[in-house]
Amino acid sequence: MTSNEKPSRSEQREAARDKARELRQQNVKKEKRNRLLLQVSVVFVALGIIGGVAAVVLVDASNRADAPIVGDIPENLTDLVG
Repeated sequence: MTSNEKPSRSEQREAARDKARELRQQNVKKEKRNRLLLQVSVVFVALGIIGGVAAVVLVDASNRADAPIVGDIPENLTDLVG
């Protein structure tokens, strides 16, 4: 084929098929990558939520440990009636 000649129809068709195959392969790779990123993101969000809930529970538990027991009323609060 010289520089002035156009590719034959079968050559054009084969080139189009090759290009379509490459595009499909790129699309499959992109979809796999996006699916993996979505799964990793969901895991990180779930871990963040679990960690946040655990932190709140631990802080609340430590605050309750420092609080006086309900039965222990200070002497100056026992006489509420004037």
